Amino acid sequence: MKRYTIFIFLLVPSLLWAQDENWENQGDIEDTQVIIEKNREIELPRANRKFDKVPPIQNTSDLPDRIDFTIKEIQPTLPVIKPRIRVLTVKSEKLNKLYGNHVKAGLGNYGATYLDGYFTNKRNKTTSIGAKIHHLNYGNGPVDDKNSGWGEQSVDLFGKLIGEGVVFKGGVFYDRQKSFLYGYPEELAESIDRDSIKRNVQDFGLGFQLQDKDKEDAFAYSLGSDFHYTTASYDVNEVLWNFDLATSYQLTAQWSGSIGLNGFLANYTRGNRSIIRIDPTVGYQMFDNLTLSAGLNIVNESEPNDEYNKLRVLPHAEGTFQPTNSILIKAGFKGDVEAFTFNQLGFENPYFSTLYVQPLIQYAEQHFIENNEFTLVNTVVPFKFYGDIEGSLGNNLAFLAGFSIANPKRLPVYQYAGNGSFNVNYYLSTVNIVNFHAGVSASFANDLSISSRIDLYNYDTPIAGEVLPNRPSLIFNTEANYLINKKIGLGFTSNIMTGLKAFPEEAVNDSAEEYEGSIIDLGISLEYYFTKRATAFIQTNNLISKEYQYWFNYPNRGFQIMIGGSYSF
Repeated sequence: MKRYTIFIFLLVPSLLWAQDENWENQGDIEDTQVIIEKNREIELPRANRKFDKVPPIQNTSDLPDRIDFTIKEIQPTLPVIKPRIRVLTVKSEKLNKLYGNHVKAGLGNYGATYLDGYFTNKRNKTTSIGAKIHHLNYGNGPVDDKNSGWGEQSVDLFGKLIGEGVVFKGGVFYDRQKSFLYGYPEELAESIDRDSIKRNVQDFGLGFQLQDKDKEDAFAYSLGSDFHYTTASYDVNEVLWNFDLATSYQLTAQWSGSIGLNGFLANYTRGNRSIIRIDPTVGYQMFDNLTLSAGLNIVNESEPNDEYNKLRVLPHAEGTFQPTNSILIKAGFKGDVEAFTFNQLGFENPYFSTLYVQPLIQYAEQHFIENNEFTLVNTVVPFKFYGDIEGSLGNNLAFLAGFSIANPKRLPVYQYAGNGSFNVNYYLSTVNIVNFHAGVSASFANDLSISSRIDLYNYDTPIAGEVLPNRPSLIFNTEANYLINKKIGLGFTSNIMTGLKAFPEEAVNDSAEEYEGSIIDLGISLEYYFTKRATAFIQTNNLISKEYQYWFNYPNRGFQIMIGGSYSF
């Protein structure tokens, strides 16, 4: 390339130098005459265009007629790119610190001491363990001071474990109730030995529950059981095992089936008892908001007295209707056998007698099973019809209302025996019990909350004027709480019960005239919040200081006041 460049460079000046020196006077156009013919045709000689045919190419090669091409796919390998991308996220709101431990304690008149404690572990998605303790004791009472004291204590240890498909709950517990038989005649007050009228009932137990966690699975189950050992200072004890297995299966979008096995096995001072119940049920979802179900309660009773051993098949059916997402209506009927155990009796009425005592006042006719040997008997309910509506209006108001009509047999009743104790007997005939109930709860701006419920009862017995002892005709409870500036909490409680009777109307005598069958217990509380964790409180009960009686000849404590505080940590 360099050679050609040099040659051109030398040639150019030579050409320039070779031009004539008189070049400026040359090239002038001479005078000439040009004739242009308009119609002249230009004729060109015909060319000889003879082409020889191209001969075919002879295949003299050994190559095949068809050539296949194989193209190797090249996949370039790129280095791995690690992008440094920062994702913009909303910062999670920090959870408020949870104080899982809470203690509340107080002192009051009648020698009252009070303590409540609740303790649990910190937040955990799969495990929860804790303990709860309760103590309330009155050293003195309304009759002869210490002779009418009362107290209760309980300890619960509990835990919860959430697995992949199951939830397990379990715990152990202890309950104790102390009372005195202070319903003795006044003339015997000086000769009463306090230890001889003291009564203690204790319950030791443990329990567990296993529940299916997968709500989308067609098959669901739950299994629960608890064990009780109940003992009393009057030489009565009971070993009780309750069990409950429930299974269900969604057959189709509309049809479902369920079957349960539940009941109890017990051994108490007078012998062995049991109830075993199987309840197969079929459900049908007629519409999205209407579901029907029907089944049988197949119940077998076993008692020390062969008279009560019987297999019963009792039907049940229920319909549920949900007109809106916040309202549920249900109605149905069922027949069943309701258990009555010493664990229930011992804590419900601590003043009963283990030996039959001739009642102070007899009924016109004997409709009771005379419990001469302190026999425990279950209650048979051949038919119960019920209906309920419950729901909410907005986020601040919830309500419920309903009714029930039942006809139980062998209903337990307590007849006053005149010596400060009660006979536990069972009403042999059918009793018709009608109940109407309604309730409402409301909250306003998280500062004011009110809840109230009323129950009305009517008892129809075969004999006119015959009553069911210690069963009220009206129960009306109200509770209200108001928080002022997040510092001062005001509370109000009202417990009203009327219609209590202890004797037939035609058999009232001097001792029965003292009995007033109504209870009005009003209470006010005041709580001051030093911080969210520490408070002080004053609580009062029975503001009108009326020594009302629920159990005949057992007046309650008058005006009560307690002062204390609470702390969370």
